[in-house]
Amino acid sequence: MPLRKFPDLFSIVEVARRLRISPGSIRLWEKSRLFKFEPTRTGPMGWRFYSIEQVAEIKKLRDARRKAAKNGWKHARSRVRKLAAEQSKIRRQTERKRRNAIKRVFGEASRG
Repeated sequence: MPLRKFPDLFSIVEVARRLRISPGSIRLWEKSRLFKFEPTRTGPMGWRFYSIEQVAEIKKLRDARRKAAKNGWKHARSRVRKLAAEQSKIRRQTERKRRNAIKRVFGEASRG
């Protein structure tokens, strides 16, 4: 369940519990730069919080790793690279949409 203060964000413990992986695995994957996103950090200790989209990406990575382990790891690297490329593409598209939205808002504000 999301935190009340951040209804659209999930703590690392919550994500780990729901995906049945350890928080340490998520931290290790983040440190290994397997994610192309940075979690939101808050609180005095910089606690990690993830959006639903980020949780979906973590789940994809978990599933790819489990499938690779089941199939003997020989295709694991290529699958992880493919997943990283997909995440990178999504990140660029999201950033482009954000920039366009900002241009629309501020472009309309300057005309009025």
